[in-house]
Amino acid sequence: MVEADVRASIGKSLRSHKRRAAESSAGALPSRVDCTSNFVYLAELKHLVGLCAWWAFKTWGKYNSAYTFTRRVESFARHCNLNEIPLTVLYIDDEGLPLGMASLRLNDGIRPDIGPWLGSVYVDPAVRARGIGTELVKEIERKARTLGYMKIYLLTYEDTLPDWYAGLGWKTIGKDVCHGNEVTVMELDLS
Repeated sequence: MVEADVRASIGKSLRSHKRRAAESSAGALPSRVDCTSNFVYLAELKHLVGLCAWWAFKTWGKYNSAYTFTRRVESFARHCNLNEIPLTVLYIDDEGLPLGMASLRLNDGIRPDIGPWLGSVYVDPAVRARGIGTELVKEIERKARTLGYMKIYLLTYEDTLPDWYAGLGWKTIGKDVCHGNEVTVMELDLS
């Protein structure tokens, strides 16, 4: 089954989830993003763990061959949290289809002395350049603040992304090596 078919097959369940969330009482999901927004936490839609793992595997798998698809599924299964790290937020469209994700985790493979880390920022190629990535990053920043963090960090393998993140207020703090690949390390002051 191709990715588009997978996304289409889960659209109905996501629309149903949004409808149930809208009908539930205000106190039923106190830690959840407003149900009228396009954000849903992976903890609320655990059946999407495999999709998140697939997105991560196909996007960043080339940087670490030991981190198999199965290991990514296991990792994203641990991201099914609302108010503790690790967590993953999904951006879904008005039809209920997932279009992207971003995660907040304690570590991202380097520098155990700093954290937490923004990671796994992914937007479906068909809808890139529409601001979804920016919204996902901002949602993770908001969640990190809510959890009491004063700074967050990220690493990127791609040479073009530091400029994009700089446009969102991130500052480069240096270079490092992750899984044998050079990465740019950035931070954002949340205070």
